Amino acid sequence: GVNEADMDRATEIALANPYWNPRPIERGAIRELLQNAYEGNRPV
Repeated sequence: GVNEADMDRATEIALANPYWNPRPIERGAIRELLQNAYEGNRPV
């Protein structure tokens, strides 16, 4: 599983392996998405 301490590493992995997305891939947005998922919050 993933724990909260892994969020920054997961963000770096996502940034290192980009794929096409209609929205720009940004560090802060990816980190926020992962944190919200970890906390069980729905995407907005």
